[in-house]
Amino acid sequence: MASKASGSTFLLEWQKIVLLFSVLILTAFLFLARGGMNAKSPFEQLARQSLEPNIAISNGHPTLIEFYADWCEVCKLMAPTILGINQKFANDVDVVLLNVDNNLWKDFLTKYEVNGIPQINLFDKKGNLVTRSLGFRDEQQLDKMIQALLDERSIPSFPLSTEVSKFPSNDSLTRVKITNSLPRSHS
Repeated sequence: MASKASGSTFLLEWQKIVLLFSVLILTAFLFLARGGMNAKSPFEQLARQSLEPNIAISNGHPTLIEFYADWCEVCKLMAPTILGINQKFANDVDVVLLNVDNNLWKDFLTKYEVNGIPQINLFDKKGNLVTRSLGFRDEQQLDKMIQALLDERSIPSFPLSTEVSKFPSNDSLTRVKITNSLPRSHS
């Protein structure tokens, strides 16, 4: 009977080793599948590069501010386009992302009447709000808008986008706990 008990213990130890090995293999696979150490969503990339909005608006450069949320499917669709615009106009336009779920930006949400996302606000080099756009915009539309902003022409208008995520009331923002107040900490 003692040998049967030790055999069961051995089997349990063997199962633990197989389970641990399987977990390590799965973890490594998921890590590599997500891009390893260099994996960053367009939101993360842009948020980390963003200036604080007050600095961007007042530094003498035209500014694009996008109000977004991590849960917003339309924002996710636009993220690669915003990243491309940021790269294309890096020396000419400041691109700032403000997560609507971050209490730090509550005053901006109120000031710029954000009630749907994504919302893009364009500011001229003097810091004046030139236009705002609500909903999905493709790369061509954003390119034309920014080119007009840089050339100090009137911003072209496009049909109202039907791809918009409704933004919850501002009351819901007060329940979000912010652990880091840096602009790149958007949640």
